[in-house]
Parts: sequence; C-alpha cells; structure tokens
Amino acid sequence: MAVYGAFAVFWPPITPVWGLIMAALLIWISVEDFRSYEIPDPGWVLLLCGGLLYRSGSGDPLWQLALDALVWPLMIWGIVLVHAWLRGRQGFGFGDVKLLSGIGVWVGFHGVTTTLLVASFSGILAILALASLRRQPLAEAAANVIAFGPFLCLSCWAVVLQEGRV
Repeated sequence: MAVYGAFAVFWPPITPVWGLIMAALLIWISVEDFRSYEIPDPGWVLLLCGGLLYRSGSGDPLWQLALDALVWPLMIWGIVLVHAWLRGRQGFGFGDVKLLSGIGVWVGFHGVTTTLLVASFSGILAILALASLRRQPLAEAAANVIAFGPFLCLSCWAVVLQEGRV
C-alpha cells in the first residue's frame, strides 16, 4: 500500500498479464503517435478500460477512479487553452490530454504528476539532443514538432516500474 497525501492507493501488484497488456498498449500508442503525431482513439480508450478493469478489484471508490481519470487531463486541457490563447498556437494536442486519462487510471492521481514531470524533462532533453545533432540554434529546434505521447507512455511505464507494481 502506498499513501499519497489524503489518497490511499490499495492497488495490488500488476500481474504479468496486466503488465503485458499495459506495455503492449503503451508501445502501440507510442509508435502510432511517433509515426502520425496522433494518439489513436482506440489506444487511449483501451488503456482507460484496461486500467478500470484492473483497478475494479482494488476496492477503490468510484470517485477516486474518476479523480484519477479526469482531474489531470482537465487541468492540462485548461493550460493548453490558455497557452493557445496567449501564443496563438496549440502546444499540446488533445490526444495527449486523452492519453492522460488512461494513464491516470493506471498510475493514480499522484502518479500522473511524476509521469508528466519525467515526460516533460525527457522531451526537453530530446529537443536539446536534436538541436545538437542538427546543429540548430535552440530556439529553432524548440519550434520543431515532436510527438509527446511516446514520452508520456515511457514515463508512465517508468512510474509503474518504480512503484514496484510489475
């Protein structure tokens, strides 16, 4: 049992079958996002449903599952809208926001915090590496479009591994 602030998380360890399902979905979503810059709708829906099935046996109340699946995506979508209004362009796709709802069910409200932090730092490191490899100024490299879904998926898997649930 891990305790995060006011929220107690009573998840059992992810069995190998659930771990394989989650890993397969995260890999598929990552590859599709990297290839097309779009999170496949069936991917995040399956991730969400798989997480709900997995968590259904944990005894968590329905309000906690809803909190895990909705709060972070709604907050991020609000930030996306404010950024688009201020900058005149969208910086984060709605597919990534939807993906966060599936991730939230698997790793919980506070696990999404870590997932977002690790994914953001990884994305920044990728931009720095691209700038270095292409010998571009950093501002020019930062203007490039990169798929953020693979960073979210890899960070989600790292959080699951770090929590010792696999």
